[in-house]
Amino acid sequence: DKTRFEVTYTRNQDILKNKPGIHYGQPILEQNKDGQRFIVVYEVDWKNKTVKVVEKYSDQNKPYKEG
Repeated sequence: DKTRFEVTYTRNQDILKNKPGIHYGQPILEQNKDGQRFIVVYEVDWKNKTVKVVEKYSDQNKPYKEG
């Protein structure tokens, strides 16, 4: 018996902008503007008690390359 499941890891980045021409002005913080997703498909072999990565890809549907 084998089971496949998909795990989605997400990361959101904030963007901090400084107002031009104002040296000590309050910066503008835009929260959760730049997001990325990384999806991994795992396969569990219940008989042999093993887990392996079947597929991994990023938000742009490009295969993930390590390194």
